[in-house]
Amino acid sequence: MRIPITISILPHLPYSRQAAKLAHLNGVQVMLHQPLEPINANNYSLQKGEIISGMSAFQIKKILDDNIKSIPYIEGVNNHMGSRITRDAHLMKIILIHLKEKNLFFIDSLTTNHSVGFRIAQQLKLKSGIRDVFLDKAEMNNRRLEYDFRYTIKMVKELLEIAKKKGKAIGIGHPFSETLKGLKKSLPLIKRSDVKLVYASEIVE
Repeated sequence: MRIPITISILPHLPYSRQAAKLAHLNGVQVMLHQPLEPINANNYSLQKGEIISGMSAFQIKKILDDNIKSIPYIEGVNNHMGSRITRDAHLMKIILIHLKEKNLFFIDSLTTNHSVGFRIAQQLKLKSGIRDVFLDKAEMNNRRLEYDFRYTIKMVKELLEIAKKKGKAIGIGHPFSETLKGLKKSLPLIKRSDVKLVYASEIVE
């Protein structure tokens, strides 16, 4: 699409390093997509490199270090899931202080409205941002979860309006074919707007 896009990569998967290298070669900014424990932790399997409640500060820092080392070229971090961890001020402070020490910015994916991540990051003077819009949403259709590019176009329009009102906005989406199709079809709309697309590192403060 030849626009400034930042991708966030889950750690320790078969193609994590390769994805980061390809992104970097193509001028795409790279972030770590840090897995954090969600509220409904009983309904899924623990992911590689995930931080869960009950871990010590030492364990949390060790996981973060291993994840950061596992993916080249990362400039920042956002959370994957994490509705349990991001509402825990004590755990988030441990995580965010460590990210600041590593000179990495943080974007709160806001997977729960109870998240304290962005607030604490701002208190720590860690360069940070917070998600305004999710660009995709799965709809149940004949017992299958499906994505619709038209929903992404609708959310891009909302993102542009937020950016005009607030001065900036952050949209997060998943790399599903329908989401990418929606983004591509939204490019003329974006170009006609007064909103400039930037990498995540340029919007944090």
